[in-house]
Amino acid sequence: MIFPGRFEGKALVVTGAGQGLGEAVATRAVREGGAVALVDRSEYVYEAARGIQRIPYSAAKGGVNALTASLAWEYAEYGIRVVATAPGGIEAPPRKVSRGTPQAQSDQEKAWFQAHVDQTLASSLMHRYGTLDEEVAPILFLASDEASYITGTRLPVAGGDLG
Repeated sequence: MIFPGRFEGKALVVTGAGQGLGEAVATRAVREGGAVALVDRSEYVYEAARGIQRIPYSAAKGGVNALTASLAWEYAEYGIRVVATAPGGIEAPPRKVSRGTPQAQSDQEKAWFQAHVDQTLASSLMHRYGTLDEEVAPILFLASDEASYITGTRLPVAGGDLG
């Protein structure tokens, strides 16, 4: 029996998640709203993974936020402002250099990518990607003298998604 929402807001680490009991536990925990980290010695764990892998991304974002605030605190007395933006999904031309994503994607990788796109659109109040111009304008504003009294802050530029 599935209990929707039972693990909402909870994170689980499932060992042996590549197959058998571990895979079944991980799969059901996700269906019941949990965020699940899969651990296994076998390569099968990659087949079992709902694949968006937001943990490293979220940790990096948190680091940028803390770094922005800390640098602003330390360098304000020298007239140095430190600001950041939190861009949302962006309609941009294909990357010239891959971020490490293999060129030939499996069906599973394509499904993970689509899940990421769907999640990005769903979390934006505007339910669309931004344009490059919509991202560039706030960045240049923050870098300009017009923003001379702004420091130590992060501006979400993500159609209502707070990043």
